[in-house]
Amino acid sequence: MPYDGIIASGVVWELSGLLTGGRIEKIYQTEQDEIILLCHSMHEKYRLLLSASPANPRIHLTKQKKENPAFAPPFCMVLRKHIQGGKISEIRQAGFDRVISIKIDTYNELGDPVEKKLVIEIMGRHSNIMLLSPTGVIYDSIKHIDSSMSSLREVLPAHPYVLPPQQNKTEPNCDAEVDKFVRSRIPDNFNGNISSYILNNLSGFSPLLCKTICLKAGVSPQSAALSLPYESLKRVFSELKKVCNDISMHSYKPAVIIGDTPTEKDVPVDFHCIDTVFCESKVKYFSSINLMLDEYFTSKDTIERSRQKKASIKKSLSNAVARAEKKIQIHDTAIRESENYDIYRIKGELITSNMYMLKGGEENIEVVNYYSENGETIVIDLDKNKSAAFNAQSYYKKYKKKKSTYENAIQSLEKCIEELEYLKSVEEHLESCTESADIADIREELAEQGYLGVISEKNKRNGKQKFKVSESAPISLYTSDNYEILIGKNNKQNDTLTLKTANPNDLWFHVKDAPGSHVILRISQNGGIITNSAVTEAAVCAARHSSLKTSSKVEVDYTRVKYVKKPGGAKPGRVIYTNQKTIVVSPNA
Repeated sequence: MPYDGIIASGVVWELSGLLTGGRIEKIYQTEQDEIILLCHSMHEKYRLLLSASPANPRIHLTKQKKENPAFAPPFCMVLRKHIQGGKISEIRQAGFDRVISIKIDTYNELGDPVEKKLVIEIMGRHSNIMLLSPTGVIYDSIKHIDSSMSSLREVLPAHPYVLPPQQNKTEPNCDAEVDKFVRSRIPDNFNGNISSYILNNLSGFSPLLCKTICLKAGVSPQSAALSLPYESLKRVFSELKKVCNDISMHSYKPAVIIGDTPTEKDVPVDFHCIDTVFCESKVKYFSSINLMLDEYFTSKDTIERSRQKKASIKKSLSNAVARAEKKIQIHDTAIRESENYDIYRIKGELITSNMYMLKGGEENIEVVNYYSENGETIVIDLDKNKSAAFNAQSYYKKYKKKKSTYENAIQSLEKCIEELEYLKSVEEHLESCTESADIADIREELAEQGYLGVISEKNKRNGKQKFKVSESAPISLYTSDNYEILIGKNNKQNDTLTLKTANPNDLWFHVKDAPGSHVILRISQNGGIITNSAVTEAAVCAARHSSLKTSSKVEVDYTRVKYVKKPGGAKPGRVIYTNQKTIVVSPNA
């Protein structure tokens, strides 16, 4: 993902044309490390995103509307105080470094005009967003960096702002400087390859751009720079000058590279604004760099944010699954060890019925076991220091204890198996969901079931619950013959869908003996008529939204909704059903 200095240069060029002279109407902090400026410029409204995310730091216009926090974080409040209502006078990049500043004309507390500056540094995990005073002092930053975190510079309120260390490379937008670089001799002490040579000497270039320039020239990027033949070096520098000319002329061709491997099929995997990068890749072109970045990062950022939000839930789920599996193992061992509990009752009764044979002091007694079919004899161990009656009572007590252990273990095992099935179903739903509302539903469900901490009403009022989350809805789609199919995305949604939303005569689908979504085929909207194709397509949906989605053939049960019931006290998503039929489908159909 090369958000390099060249991309940043193109973004600044586009933003300068669109936002210079525009006014900042509203400011939001939609994530811990992300700011949205709602700007009004040339009779249009724009959403300018600035992100200091370690994974995807960037600045560009976006059409994406994210959920706003119920309470604005401190940095957002500082921005609103100082620059909301201000006018953007300039957007500038520091050379070709990924440091971009936005100058804003506003007023101080006395009503005097002042110029403040919003700076974003796009530097991987060191990325940051800062608001500077007219004298260059930091009002605040989205990340505070003290001396214990960085020995180079501190980024803290009331400290002077210092630019990151400069690299003193050749800038690619000056023909004279580029020509001088091309004609200069590669130093004898340079031991790297040709791609590294370009990267080390030209400002704003990413490894991907350097690599593709070499490939375009028909030269391996790994070729040692000093050992390259003159003709090869000439071709590389010829391609390099073309790229530098495109940069200086702002001749951009922004595009996203589309993956064509089985794991990345039709998924955006990379991007750039220089056509050289794409070579023979499958690409999707855009009319502007900002549009390209918005589409690329919206998909990537959604996946990344979902992964982060899922991480803590997955850990709690994993721990709960491990506990349930351990309990099952314990109960299973207890069942095996106590399943022959009746032998103790038999021994006690045999001692009682043969008490006349015992004179005292015996260590065992051999008697006929009249409970066996063949009348075999059995040897019963005795405590020689106790009476026959005491020995009989000891065996009766062991019988009662073992029987109680067995029956309790059986009941507990059934509950643990049900709990494990429930947790596995939650894992399946969590794996497939991508939207914040769906993840929040699962978090709330687990909290209600006691697997996660519950947020109290007091904490909600105090702002502990940071973001408003809209209620999620089931997936809705239509079959080829226009029957509506509804698919639950989590267990609570499954319950609502099956027990409240669906009509009693609609069809209910679920994979057989495996975790999966409840699927409803709305036949009540089509006069109650059922077609084979609609049933098959609904069954395929059930198979695709289950833990068996990678199987070649899947058994799916279906029945009328009126035959689906929820047992008392059952966990979310748990139902029993009767009058079912089974259809075998392929999830890949």
